[in-house]
Amino acid sequence: MFEAETYHREVLVKGKVQTLSHLAFYPSFTTDRVAERFGYSGPKFTITTACSSSATAIGYGADLIRSGKSKVALCGGSEALSELTFGGFNSLKVMDPSPCKPFDRKRTGCRWAKERAF
Repeated sequence: MFEAETYHREVLVKGKVQTLSHLAFYPSFTTDRVAERFGYSGPKFTITTACSSSATAIGYGADLIRSGKSKVALCGGSEALSELTFGGFNSLKVMDPSPCKPFDRKRTGCRWAKERAF
C-alpha cells in the first residue's frame, strides 16, 4: 500500500513516475519474491480477502495438503498500515488513541471487544 500511495502521489504531482515503480504494489509481489528467494516451486497463490487473508491462506494450504496436491505448504499473511488502511479503520471508529495493547481487558478501540471483555 505504501508503494501504491507513493506511486499515486508521483503521478498526481509530477505527472509521471519511474519505469517499473508500480510493480511493488501488485498483490502477488511479496508471494513472488518469497518463492523466488527460497526457490519454491509448485502452486503459488496470493489471497486478498482483507482481514481474513491469513486464515484463508492457511485453510487453502491445508486443503492442498489434504487433497494430495501438495506435500507441504508455506502460508502466511501481512498487513501494511498505510494512509488508506488507517483512514478506513479510523472511519470505522476502531482506532485507539493510546498504544496498542490487544490483550488488555481495559483497552479501548473496538466496541465489540469491549462488550465481550473477558
